[in-house]
Amino acid sequence: MFEECLSPDPFLGYEVTYSTTRPVVNALSFGENIDAMKSSILTKASDWSYEQEKRFFDYRGGAGYRSFPPSAFKGVILGARISDEDEATVRSLLTRRPLETQIWRAELRETEFAMNIIPADQDG
Repeated sequence: MFEECLSPDPFLGYEVTYSTTRPVVNALSFGENIDAMKSSILTKASDWSYEQEKRFFDYRGGAGYRSFPPSAFKGVILGARISDEDEATVRSLLTRRPLETQIWRAELRETEFAMNIIPADQDG
């Protein structure tokens, strides 16, 4: 089933589709309808469209961590409520990368249901 919609290249990302409505999926025919399956795992709320997200799937390897080539991503956005401990862990892991990685921080806006994404070295 997955072979038809996912590439054999483990580092090929699939672009997320952003929508104001949730995809409708019939769970009973999920395995027979590749488009419905792709829609269910590659659709996200329009509010997140600024992310320009891609998703990677390794349907052959089961659950767990994966290694990516250094060029697979350029930066990391730290969540607005990340703990100091988790931030230290992320930063420590990034120091091991052979390529420079940009670090941003999500910051909640005071009066809107929105966030600012700022370079991490500009926050307080």
